[in-house]
Amino acid sequence: MDLIQKLHEKALRCATDFLRLESELINILQEIDDRKVFTHFGFTSLFGYAVGALKLSEGQAYGLISIARKSREVPELKEAISRGTINTSQARRIVSVITPENKVQWIAMSSTLTQRELEKKIVAEKPKEAVKDKMTYIQPTRVQLVCGISEELMKEIERIKDLVSQSSGKPVRLEDALKAMATLYLEKKDPVVKAKRVLQKKNQLSSRRVSPKPKNKRPPIPAQIRHEIAKRDNGQCTHLDSNGNRCEQTKWIDLHHKQQVTDGGEHSINNIVTVCRSHHRLHHQLTL
Repeated sequence: MDLIQKLHEKALRCATDFLRLESELINILQEIDDRKVFTHFGFTSLFGYAVGALKLSEGQAYGLISIARKSREVPELKEAISRGTINTSQARRIVSVITPENKVQWIAMSSTLTQRELEKKIVAEKPKEAVKDKMTYIQPTRVQLVCGISEELMKEIERIKDLVSQSSGKPVRLEDALKAMATLYLEKKDPVVKAKRVLQKKNQLSSRRVSPKPKNKRPPIPAQIRHEIAKRDNGQCTHLDSNGNRCEQTKWIDLHHKQQVTDGGEHSINNIVTVCRSHHRLHHQLTL
């Protein structure tokens, strides 16, 4: 029985020291952040310093740093941890919702509610917290991405999937749409990518040989006309069925001349309509 009591007392001391040290670490991280101490050790961020120098896990580093920074705005959060009213796990959960105005309410709920009950309160206050952003390796070169997004963004991504499918000529997955979005953004905003593109273009121009223009090639539809058609038709097939219902296809899209160019048709907004690949073939079959 003496051994059992001794083990229990030792566990209590370790737990007390653990909680005390967590509280002290939050104070130290706050000061390191204020003084930008991490830059003296070759790190560009407090997070990088916490993971690289202090050997904390990414989850531990993120949690402690978020508490330290929120405590600047709400000092009572850190004080509650020091007093043992709440622990760092509870504090981390409420950093997204606690403010100087509601601090008493959230600290009290953190100390009395179960984890599930507290999470329900947080989600009710801030629905975006229902899904936590997370990236986890599932294979050496594959990562599982979990995040919550708005319905508006979901529709925009679906539209991008249609456009990427149209460009590639095959159905694409969500990953392909995200890749296209990332590539386009980096091409527009990343100075390194832009520099490489400019230099490559200069090299190509310097080594390019002038080749004769192909004969009897139909001139392309002017960009302005394409833009006007895209805006008018909203990138959707304009074919109507026998009941007057419009085709809902937004990928595999072509531009169709009502009067063919070979028959004197012009590249004009009144002579060109947006049709899906299937209905494009149908229009040509009907004119045979």
